[in-house]
Amino acid sequence: MLVAVFFFGSIHPGGAGAATNAPGSGPGKLSGKVVVLVVDRVGADDLPSAATPFCSRLAERWSIGLMVTRSGGRQESGGEYVSLGAGARLAGAQGSELCFNAGEKFLGYTGLTAAGRFYGGRTGHEPLAGGVACLGWQDIKRENQSSGNQENVGLLGSLLQASEHRVAVAGNADTNRSPSRLAPLICSDGNGIVPLGNVGPGLLERAPGEIGGYRTNVHRLVDEAGRLLAGADLLVVDSGDTGRIDREAAVVGDAHLEVEKRKALERVDLLASGIYSLLDPESCLFLIVSPGAPAQARKEGNYLTPCIAAGRGFAKGMLSSKSTRRPGIINNSDLLPTVLDFFGIAVPARVIGSAIKTGKSDASAAYLKRLYAQLEVTRRARWPIGIIYVALVIILMLLTAFCALARAGRSRLPRDPERLARVTGALAAVLLAAPLSFLVVSAFFYRGYLFPAVFCLLFSLLLGLGAWFLLKGRRPDPVVFLCLLTAAVLVIDLFAGSRLTMFPMFGVSSLEGMRYFGLPNTVVGILVAVAAWGAAGLVAPRQPVRVTTGKEEGPVPPGALLDNSVRLTLVLVVLFVLAFIIGFGALGANLGGFITAAVTFLLFGLSLTGRLGRWWIIGTCLATAAGTSLVVLLDSLFFHSHAGKTVGGGVARLLPMVERKVAIGLGQIKYLLFPALALMVAVVVVALWMRRPGSFWTVYWERRRPVMAALYSVMVGGVVGLVLNDTGIAMLGAMMVITVIVLSYRVATGGLAIPAG
Repeated sequence: MLVAVFFFGSIHPGGAGAATNAPGSGPGKLSGKVVVLVVDRVGADDLPSAATPFCSRLAERWSIGLMVTRSGGRQESGGEYVSLGAGARLAGAQGSELCFNAGEKFLGYTGLTAAGRFYGGRTGHEPLAGGVACLGWQDIKRENQSSGNQENVGLLGSLLQASEHRVAVAGNADTNRSPSRLAPLICSDGNGIVPLGNVGPGLLERAPGEIGGYRTNVHRLVDEAGRLLAGADLLVVDSGDTGRIDREAAVVGDAHLEVEKRKALERVDLLASGIYSLLDPESCLFLIVSPGAPAQARKEGNYLTPCIAAGRGFAKGMLSSKSTRRPGIINNSDLLPTVLDFFGIAVPARVIGSAIKTGKSDASAAYLKRLYAQLEVTRRARWPIGIIYVALVIILMLLTAFCALARAGRSRLPRDPERLARVTGALAAVLLAAPLSFLVVSAFFYRGYLFPAVFCLLFSLLLGLGAWFLLKGRRPDPVVFLCLLTAAVLVIDLFAGSRLTMFPMFGVSSLEGMRYFGLPNTVVGILVAVAAWGAAGLVAPRQPVRVTTGKEEGPVPPGALLDNSVRLTLVLVVLFVLAFIIGFGALGANLGGFITAAVTFLLFGLSLTGRLGRWWIIGTCLATAAGTSLVVLLDSLFFHSHAGKTVGGGVARLLPMVERKVAIGLGQIKYLLFPALALMVAVVVVALWMRRPGSFWTVYWERRRPVMAALYSVMVGGVVGLVLNDTGIAMLGAMMVITVIVLSYRVATGGLAIPAG
């Protein structure tokens, strides 16, 4: 490990490459430049704010948004900086912060030595005088081999240099304990070198009473930025102070932390104003980004940070990109294509992000602050609401079992199973309406637990009981109506921009998972399950065949199970279109969800027709593979989502993706693996039992085929979803929750029964 060979306290402050007092460019404005100002570890409440009046005016005049900063690998390893210069989510490595000026001296293997010479001896690539070397570069490349993204490391710097554009970097976030120079990772070339720059300690001034023991010398850094911009087209500037303070926050009192943070933001504002004054905004691009979220926010799962863009190509409005398709939300992988787009350089196919643009013109920092706050409160409110909901589903399942056993004469309690059946039927309708309430609540802003809890409760009661009383005994029945309504709302929401899936109260959103736009796995599970059960209700006969499991009633009349082949065909076509929408790059963009939906709906159709032999199963696999290829092809040609590019890259990128998914699954062993395995085994056992000749399920296959087809296909599809998605347990869990509720309703209304004994 590189860290082990450096004594951090021995950085030589007088080494070559320390900051000079060279003046800036004077009153003249520079043109054709891109400046990326790094203000690390700040949230939407910090920037813009009262402490940053210049940045506030900049955000009002130009464009503002929230950047998703999730990266690969471990936290605190520099991956968020590497990702900005890679156009994809990459991992950092221990030692990523060890970036030095070429002539800067430190204590390495051979004693006090120049960083450039040391790096050249290790790698064969020695930076020129005035350049910067990233000593942890080779470790970073090794960390990204397993994901197949090694070729993206240093991509921004390499492409700019290949196009004869010069790159520079300035600033650092050192503390009195260790160096912290991560900004060069954004713009280094493939060899870990920035040709121009100054990240030495001369840009700082000692401040023993402040957090970290240093603070940035703003005037010196502005002068240095002016000097470097005279010979560079892209300049990355690390403001230093906010990142330094947040990294030391764990050992600092809250009151002291707030005071120092405000001072740091005031210095950031002076720095932003000073650098912006050097540029011609009509021909230059000025970006303010925060590569990583504050430590406390990341602990709560919030990886959003503010981003401001001013200059050529931007106007007043909210930032957006094709990689998120959400106004006001962009990805860290979007920085690279944005810079390349400014210089007119083609973006390689291996880049996941898309160029940032100005979207809606009615943007406001207040709106984004509300989004930021709602993400945090939703995560906190979700646990009690979700736990109560799952507990109610379990209670419903137990009450349904008691009711079924009493009806079959296998239990003396309850004494009046029919009365209990009326209660469980109504409860099932309410619980089936709840997933829709968990989505609809995202349309509102709220700052506490009370509103979402009361809203979801009242919405579920009103819709569920309304369906129960108005549609009981009719067609469609309450279950079919609620399933179709939920599916319809989700599809309409996809076409309208996925506003309802931003902050669902059940599972996690794509915004929290930081997996680009599209449907998150929990929502995909809900959509697939309600679609299958809704379809089963649509194709069921208008006069259901009564089932008595204790005694055979005779043959089923021809056509009684599927009394309308045209309706069946239309329903299956709609299901396959729905599967395509789930994986479609412009809408759902969930490739694992598409495969899950395709398998589920194909098995549903085959189960209805009774063609579920060996060759039909093989045909299902081939049809799913063909559909996946089509979705990937369309995605690669038009939409460029993450999954499509990964799979479309061939085996070289697919196998590392599979390995990474396995690693993620194993990494969650302490709290997810055993429940996932137990649920998967239970589902597989029940699915095999259902298809075993001679089991009591045979009667239901004959007389309740739509119900059994839905049950069997959802169970098998859920297992497929679990295998294909690193958070597939959420998809499988959502599908099983919906299934338990529907089956409970069917038992309550007499559609299913336990064999009499």
